[in-house]
Amino acid sequence: MLAGALFVVCEAEITTAGGRDARSLGAIAATATLTVPLVWRRRAPLAATCCVMAGVVALAAAAPGFNSLSSPLFVLFIPPYSVAAHEGRRRSLAGLAVCLAGAGMVNLLHPEGLTSVVFSCGMVGASWAVGRALRSRRRLAGELRVTAKRLVAEEDVRERLAVADERTRITRELNAVVARSISQMVVQSDAARQLLHVDRDRADAAMAALEDAGRDTLAEMRRILGVLRRIDDTPVLVPQPGVGQIPELIEHACEGGRRVTLRVQGDPGPLPASVDISIYRILDDALATETGGAIEIVLTFGEDDIALGVEADGAAGLWPTPAMRERAGLCDGTLDVRPGPGARAQLRVWMPRLFDGALA
Repeated sequence: MLAGALFVVCEAEITTAGGRDARSLGAIAATATLTVPLVWRRRAPLAATCCVMAGVVALAAAAPGFNSLSSPLFVLFIPPYSVAAHEGRRRSLAGLAVCLAGAGMVNLLHPEGLTSVVFSCGMVGASWAVGRALRSRRRLAGELRVTAKRLVAEEDVRERLAVADERTRITRELNAVVARSISQMVVQSDAARQLLHVDRDRADAAMAALEDAGRDTLAEMRRILGVLRRIDDTPVLVPQPGVGQIPELIEHACEGGRRVTLRVQGDPGPLPASVDISIYRILDDALATETGGAIEIVLTFGEDDIALGVEADGAAGLWPTPAMRERAGLCDGTLDVRPGPGARAQLRVWMPRLFDGALA
């Protein structure tokens, strides 16, 4: 549409101003060469620029009164803008050179002094500069759009990773709960079977402990999987097990008649959540897997780490359990089991109190 409109305007002005000579085939062809290539000013800017400037020079040579025409001069400023806005740096500079050469040849064919040369070359340069500025702005806007899309995609990936990490934590927690509870059930059921024909009261106590262990397991599984509950479910708010619940854990372990002693050394202070629950779970697992007898627990709080020592009869060959190893590895801790006299075993766990990573 732009090319067609400019062709009609230029031809009408040339015909009106040039009289009979402007109606010649050469003037019409020059006008067409001047305007028609503007159709391809976006798809082939440099080629269109060369054609338009050639048409301007041809029209200046064919039309004696070229200096009195205004529409061809207006067309003269479109190619520099187009080649600057739609070509790369080298090709746009080549297009600028073509436009300046064309403007210079027009001034040679119709000299009007230095002022005309400066004006035409200045307008060509200004048009080219505007095109480069708009091209840079478009490129910047495009890069910003790409960056915005990338940020949105990265945010989505981070959300997915956060969900995956949380599900991994839930899986580990569930694994520890199931492993600990099943081990405790096996021990209690074996004790109940051995005491069934010897001491019915102790057998009943072992069965009651087995029942409590099953219920506790279901309650903890329900709590852990609560993140997957429906929206209309009412959440069950319970405190997260940790070092602060160790006295209750030992009190519960003493209900079966076992002798459990606890010594605490150092200042507990604040602990990372992962270390807090892992110490509790390891001790809970140790109490569930030993077969009876006296149990000695030493909990030492240092400035940089926390140490858990458990010594019990009948634990040789049972420690460490997979759940213990998993908990220690999760918190970058170390775990060591040393055999004692007879079937006695000593469990030692060290964990750092401070983290630099995501476990802090």
